[in-house]
Amino acid sequence: MSNEPQVAVAFVVREKFGWALASLVRIYRFADVAFRLYFVDCGYPKPVVAEIDRFLADKDNVVRLVSPAFLLPNESLNLLLPRVTERYVCIVQNDVLVGRGFLGEQLATFARHGCDIVQPHTDEIDGETGAMRPHRHEYTDTGIVRQGGRLLVQVPAGDLPPTLSEVRRIRHFELHTLMLTTRAARQMSPLPAINSREHVDLAVHAHARDFVAYVNERARAAYVLPPIRDDDAEYFRFRWDERLALRSHELVMQRWRIANMPTAMSFVVQHRRFLDPRLVRRTAPDSAAWSEADIYDDANWPRRAPTC
Repeated sequence: MSNEPQVAVAFVVREKFGWALASLVRIYRFADVAFRLYFVDCGYPKPVVAEIDRFLADKDNVVRLVSPAFLLPNESLNLLLPRVTERYVCIVQNDVLVGRGFLGEQLATFARHGCDIVQPHTDEIDGETGAMRPHRHEYTDTGIVRQGGRLLVQVPAGDLPPTLSEVRRIRHFELHTLMLTTRAARQMSPLPAINSREHVDLAVHAHARDFVAYVNERARAAYVLPPIRDDDAEYFRFRWDERLALRSHELVMQRWRIANMPTAMSFVVQHRRFLDPRLVRRTAPDSAAWSEADIYDDANWPRRAPTC
């Protein structure tokens, strides 16, 4: 790796902590370009942060940022962006498991297309069954158009058409993991402190600034759905607060004069069911369900998923 990294990996918590170590291990294991890690510690449970500390102890490319209070993902990004000196910022939320060549493929897309944002292919892993499937793929065909002074965010209904190109222009993206030029990221910051519709807000903001986004299906990542552990419950409750979700929806609608965006309340309410004590698991790192071969080797990626 070069001594002068081009990429800042912004490692931020999404909704739980138990997969953070496995996520970090895979970033370091499969990185094919130099990077600097910006690790935002905003309330990690002591056993988890102790594991992370042991893993990072011999790494010389870490910028650690500590918050005395819980932070939403956008708030974590606002904390670290002023400190970034690299040309690109790659958001990796702490329940995301990356594949080999993940960073290099995205950088190649920037070089080839001169774009501002790159979305990798993202799968989701069912935390209860271990089943892996593509994450909605809304971003592949969603459009943003202006009509009568308002924006329409158009999500296709029914089955999505097959992918025609591995690398293609998009208008909409998700934030589980996303690479941006640092210039673009700073022009869109500070990001609003919202707990839902962050992806819509960022996509419309990028559209308003004429930023160009591509998806590269060869850059692979997956994120892990709940259940949660007992020491995740307090942060999970904070992350998916229902009142904040409704305010978040209203803020994004008003900020961008969006005419037709349904609320995310059904998602938030459904997600909060994982706080049911009958579903919450006893404290033990979820990543313990993975063998070393699962975490350190991607020979089976993405055909094999963990059973937690």
